[in-house]
Amino acid sequence: MKNIPVYMGQGGTASLILSEIPLRGTAYILLRTVLSGQLEPLLEECAGFCRSCGARRVLVSREKEPLDLPHAYDLIYLRAKKAALPQPDQPCPLTPMGPDNDAVYQRVYNRCFADVSHALSYDRAQIQRIYRARQQAFLALDESGAPWAMGELHGNELAAVGILPEFRGQGRSRDLTLTLLQLCPGQSLTLTVASDNAPALALYDSLGFTVCGRDSSWYEMG
Repeated sequence: MKNIPVYMGQGGTASLILSEIPLRGTAYILLRTVLSGQLEPLLEECAGFCRSCGARRVLVSREKEPLDLPHAYDLIYLRAKKAALPQPDQPCPLTPMGPDNDAVYQRVYNRCFADVSHALSYDRAQIQRIYRARQQAFLALDESGAPWAMGELHGNELAAVGILPEFRGQGRSRDLTLTLLQLCPGQSLTLTVASDNAPALALYDSLGFTVCGRDSSWYEMG
């Protein structure tokens, strides 16, 4: 299902992210412009369109402005200095993503983030974006060559790190994250995380990351 970058409503404009409806039943509305007195009608129009496309859950955000709706989560920026990071106890061997394994990477990514707020699923276009931007993506493989985790770096940003559900709870996330961060070229490291992702926040706090800003706030449509 295609997203709509600019949805023209009677009360303003919005971007509608519909691509997650087939997989998660979730749609996202990012309000762009709102005419005076038209916030509620625009929200209802956008949400109604999303539901007509099959969305069971609709989340909405308005650039730089709060909404009078139940709060779901914030997307927050974290930052740390590379030199201040601890060393991994056991560095994790990583296999770079390439044409021979990018389909595996796509499947592993989607499984790792299936239950993470605001983590949009990867399709082939997302894989091609990684190649075009010359970003780094890795698989972590076990002794038999089977994947158990993945990670993605966009320069000095930790864009994604995830462990498959059947391998969680084994104490590997710290070493995996530190191994990835050591591959960043610069000294100022950043990442974005949803505020309802308590395990990730606890891990990043233990590594010395601090909050440096907020990207957006997301609210539940009733």
